[in-house]
Amino acid sequence: MKFGRSLHILSSVAILFCLIFLSAAPLPRDPSMAEAASFSYPIEVFETYPKGESATARTNEIVTFGFPFKRGELSSVNPLRVKGAATAQFRQTAEWPDGSVKWALIDFLLPNLGNNAIDSSYAVESGGSGNIGGSNICSGGSGTITANTGAGGIRAVIKQNNFNVFDSVELEDGTSLVVSGNPGGVAFIDEGGGIHLSNSGSASRFEIRENGPTRCQVVAEGMIGGSNVGYRVIYDFLKEKSRVNLAVSLKNALFNSPTHKAFRGAGLLIDTEIEGDNITANIASQSGGATSFPLGSNESVVITNWYSSAHDTENEGNLGFDT
Repeated sequence: MKFGRSLHILSSVAILFCLIFLSAAPLPRDPSMAEAASFSYPIEVFETYPKGESATARTNEIVTFGFPFKRGELSSVNPLRVKGAATAQFRQTAEWPDGSVKWALIDFLLPNLGNNAIDSSYAVESGGSGNIGGSNICSGGSGTITANTGAGGIRAVIKQNNFNVFDSVELEDGTSLVVSGNPGGVAFIDEGGGIHLSNSGSASRFEIRENGPTRCQVVAEGMIGGSNVGYRVIYDFLKEKSRVNLAVSLKNALFNSPTHKAFRGAGLLIDTEIEGDNITANIASQSGGATSFPLGSNESVVITNWYSSAHDTENEGNLGFDT
């Protein structure tokens, strides 16, 4: 099976557990707990990194964090703002029994952060007007979702039917990276080496979970054709960024098919339209830096994570893809 020049990203399988919470209707707000007239909570922005590593200077990065509020302090996230931020968005993630905001998820654009620097100039405050800094990144939702990350970014289309991860991707200047109708998808390789892809079916859950001028999060869930294996793909699109953060999970045991499924490999197949004689792949290494090498016509990059000490090292490069 040939897909042209492709990028295969192989990851481990995550087993998902569902927790069901039952909750009563919100209690009436306590009239004695009037919403605070104003508040300002200073925050510090800095980079955390493992012991033995060093921080990296950042430019135009998105800062995402959760922030708690006292009961009755805030009736909604609409009056929030981040002092010093020109682009920000807010979403309530938990509420108190009286319906007031308990937790909010906050994103804002950080123009600069020096190496090992701590920026204390920002604060979470009242007196704002909610999301600021431009229009929402994502649009659509019924069958097709389009993400446009703006200047220096990308325009990506995700479709629900024949789910192929990215139906199309193009740069701001119109350069096409992925063409609509491509044969990509979430891939499952069974014990016999057969490849099953999500593009033979539709995503049963397909929605914009969070949307604003700084970040858009899209969730797609469904079944991989002919395998009885489920998938979940979570996309994070960031303002003015050409990269997309993807979190992929496979479900190899379902309510209607509780027995587990053995497999040889799993991951993403993204069929690109990148052409030319001077294409270089850069793969980050654990020790820092990157390994670079040229890609020829119809060549692919396979990134593999191994978690078992008993895998067949002689055949670890043959995962069932004909490249």
